[in-house]
Amino acid sequence: MVATLADAATADIFQGTRSQKISVAASGEGMYKAWTVVAQTNKVVRAILKSDGSNIGQVRIYDNDNAADVLTLTTTSATYVELTGCFQVPVGCTTIRVYVEAGDNASYDIHLAQLQILPNLVVNPSMEGTYVDGGAGGNLMVAPGWSQLNCEDDGSDILAASADAHSGAESQQINVSAANEGVWTNAGCTTANKWHLLTIWIKGTAGNARIFDANQLDFDQTITAPAAAWTKYSWVFLASASRRYFVGSGGGAANFLFDDISVVALDDVSLTVTPASAANSLEGTGYRVDGLDTLTQPIPAGALGATNGKIAFYYTPRHNAADVDKFGNTAPDIFTARGDGSNYIRWYWTGANATRITTKVNGAFLSNLNWDATGAIVAGTKYLVEIEYTPSSIFLTIDGSQKGIVNEAVAFTTVPASAIPGADSAGTRQGDAVFS
Repeated sequence: MVATLADAATADIFQGTRSQKISVAASGEGMYKAWTVVAQTNKVVRAILKSDGSNIGQVRIYDNDNAADVLTLTTTSATYVELTGCFQVPVGCTTIRVYVEAGDNASYDIHLAQLQILPNLVVNPSMEGTYVDGGAGGNLMVAPGWSQLNCEDDGSDILAASADAHSGAESQQINVSAANEGVWTNAGCTTANKWHLLTIWIKGTAGNARIFDANQLDFDQTITAPAAAWTKYSWVFLASASRRYFVGSGGGAANFLFDDISVVALDDVSLTVTPASAANSLEGTGYRVDGLDTLTQPIPAGALGATNGKIAFYYTPRHNAADVDKFGNTAPDIFTARGDGSNYIRWYWTGANATRITTKVNGAFLSNLNWDATGAIVAGTKYLVEIEYTPSSIFLTIDGSQKGIVNEAVAFTTVPASAIPGADSAGTRQGDAVFS
């Protein structure tokens, strides 16, 4: 029997994307893809895969020219896991096959969500091969493509190949007695003015691990007490030049293994930013005010008086009342009607679920009009808002229902003449909403 391939069921897809279902009945059944490669180049493999919880699903890299396996990554997990590993294309190899297949003689399903093979700027990233003595006494054995740095050759520092590998047959052991002792790459691993993703697998025993570029200008990270199991660590950084990279002790003596280190140059991204304007902020029948937008409109002369007036507008918030303080402003504004710094009406959120109208009349504040909006303001819902004042009170009405009132005298000495929806009068505290 050969493997049966099908689209994954909805319950088996990964993060809403299409996934490949592979139904197998024996070891070695699955699917493969051929890749043209250049010998001695370095690669990193990344796959998102799951099996059935007990049987092996695997990604296997095969040298088609030399008829030999290069790398195998396995899982039995019934939930999606990320499998990563590195390899150097063998001498004489021009084509590899990448198999996704069964590792056990049983009937079960394997699901593949993603698979990538990317160029790796690190030479011998998998720490395989015949280790070279970095000293003279056999204490400083280093993987090909790497050299020892700052280590003593008197037996107090040990560099060695270890059969305890994250993938493949070997990893590099660092067992040193002082800070900043370890190994570094023989060649530069970065491209000037490019962003890179650095990933390394580390298994710790004692001390801290440190990774940095030779000039300590672009990248310098210390992993405090690496876990005692193989653990992946990743960072994104900008390189100013091509630099060699060091892996060794940080802060003192250390003992750890590392394997499958990759530095991948990331694609450049070009962004075109269009400033907000009245024209491109139209949303439905209103104007969207978000980000750092401001919207100020004149209130027609005579529309409001010193002691009487009604302000009415439609308010469509982007966020629920419980979430308004989670998007950059903990107390975002909703609306201000302003005459000057001594005469205004300001409605704003004081935090999640709570709004307040602050009114200042001839330099003196009236009592606050507080409204608990729990469950009453729902993202995407359009509300008719009315803020009305009389000689003896000011009150808030939402969709015809009065939400609060303050019974105090109102007599503006400068009648509000500007409407500022969605931000405060300084152009800050934006509240992410549409107004009409």
